[in-house]
Amino acid sequence: MLWLNLKQSMMASALRYVSKFKSFVILFFTPILLLPLIILVPTKFARCAYVIFVMATYWCTEVIPLAVTALLPALLFPLLKVLDSKQCTSNVATTTLFLPIFASMSRPIGLNPLYVMLPCTLSASFAFMLPVATPPNAIVFANGHLKVSDMVKAGIMVKIIGVLCVFLAINT
Repeated sequence: MLWLNLKQSMMASALRYVSKFKSFVILFFTPILLLPLIILVPTKFARCAYVIFVMATYWCTEVIPLAVTALLPALLFPLLKVLDSKQCTSNVATTTLFLPIFASMSRPIGLNPLYVMLPCTLSASFAFMLPVATPPNAIVFANGHLKVSDMVKAGIMVKIIGVLCVFLAINT
């Protein structure tokens, strides 16, 4: 009987301790506990399920803000090689994410934020070569008269010219 009471009191104290650090435990141990899913079943489907389970756990428990939870696929899908980053976010979305970072980064080094933000914005619009690069490219490619190789041949020169123009604009 004494052993049972001791065991129950230890369990109660452990539960109280865990409840204090519930957010920490959920935040750090959920991805670790779900790791066997992507280790034992090394497919894209399992990695996608891993991200969904982690997201669902974070969403239901609200250990991180919901807006941050909603951005997890944009971070984890390319990291786990479920999707390419271009497939997760468009160039405009990527630019929108990077501009505040570049603006805050340029202030401590004493640079005008426009000197860093403008090349980022221009470079994001230099996706000329592939059908998935921009919606107009996809519309033209869907017509069926062009091959990917035709788009690459035409887009490579335009991309080189664009990169050179941004390089010259940055350095002048």
